[in-house]
Amino acid sequence: MSYAYMLLSSEWPSELEKELSGWYYGDIIEAHIEAEEQAVDCLDLYPYGWDAFASRVAPVQVTEHFNPIRGLRDFAAMQRVAPSFDQVNVVYFPGTAILQCGFDLIPESVAISLCKSQKLVGDRDGLRFAQVLLATLSLARHEQRGLLFIGGEGWYYEMEIAEEKILLMEKTGFLFADRHR
Repeated sequence: MSYAYMLLSSEWPSELEKELSGWYYGDIIEAHIEAEEQAVDCLDLYPYGWDAFASRVAPVQVTEHFNPIRGLRDFAAMQRVAPSFDQVNVVYFPGTAILQCGFDLIPESVAISLCKSQKLVGDRDGLRFAQVLLATLSLARHEQRGLLFIGGEGWYYEMEIAEEKILLMEKTGFLFADRHR
């Protein structure tokens, strides 16, 4: 089973909550993948004006076996933080919860814990998820925003990003410019 997900540093105005409540998460993922594939400018990486309230360190990510939704819930349980919005495939943690997360954690230690809970010890997608999660948490803390997760089952694992789009993402400041390791 493969999964696609996004992690964003985000504000959470009530209008966004209302809007996302009516969306299918797959449409949001698809819109971002399409924007990434067609981008010619840094601002093109965010569809529907999402750059006004969100930022990120990576394009849409794809995992082959690792379940990022379960990984996020396991991480939240480890940190004893709870989301303020949770609709299975769209989860938001407010900035106050982000401040409670341990930033002294290293991605490898988080990945080991999360992969063990899914019986996937050594899974490279679990490590990638931990790296993107901790980098996004750091960005959210710096921007004084919360953490928005959108993701679910599906998508083709071998989706690649064209070299010119990778360069654009790096220019934009993405710390990760591919969909998986």
